[in-house]
Amino acid sequence: MKPIISVNILCYNRSVMLRECIESFIKQTFKDFEIIVVDDGSEEDLSFVIDMDSRVKYFKQEHLGEGPRGIAAGFNLALDKSSGKYVLPFGSDDLALPNLLLKLLKIVNGSDIAYCDNLLRRYDGSESRRKYSNKITYKEMLEKQIIAHSGTLWLKDNMPRYDETLGAAEDWELFLEALENGLSFKHIAERLWIYRTGHLRESNTQRVVDGCCRVMSKRKYYFDKKLRRGFPLWKIQ
Repeated sequence: MKPIISVNILCYNRSVMLRECIESFIKQTFKDFEIIVVDDGSEEDLSFVIDMDSRVKYFKQEHLGEGPRGIAAGFNLALDKSSGKYVLPFGSDDLALPNLLLKLLKIVNGSDIAYCDNLLRRYDGSESRRKYSNKITYKEMLEKQIIAHSGTLWLKDNMPRYDETLGAAEDWELFLEALENGLSFKHIAERLWIYRTGHLRESNTQRVVDGCCRVMSKRKYYFDKKLRRGFPLWKIQ
């Protein structure tokens, strides 16, 4: 029997966080899922994940994290290995709260993508709620990626593939393609997963800025790296 949901996790090292991430899914109230772990050529041995739960599948590829394909190739490999009706991309450094899958599955019916609020947890122990709008518009998404990639539930048959030419910002591109293809979004205003921050992320590297610029230039927009926003080219000419 095929599972209802495929949880797709791309990882590079971070073995402790990865273990905690997978444990958070093992504790889910909804049980009909698989976990696809794609190891992007880690120096650490991450193969232990297959012993954590029978629903975990592990694949390792050559490290592409610093190459032009970025993490997109890893998520595309995870898509290719997924057998669920729905796909949930998730960060290896983040945590799912127990009702994440159950509640997203309840609201996604009739839509292509379901998303929820999350809890931002910093290394100093402080926390804050990240709230998202109930309505996603193309104009707003052009200006800024207004929802997180992690913790979104996609109808697999309608989900675009990740653009491996960008080098970064493939999640922003994914949402824009979804809106351009007319896919529908549904939101639940509950905190259902934890975004952990304060450790090494790539949000400020030149590679990410370059990727954002490529996403914007495809649509005749300009990416302002200081404001971290996109603007129509006519506004700056």
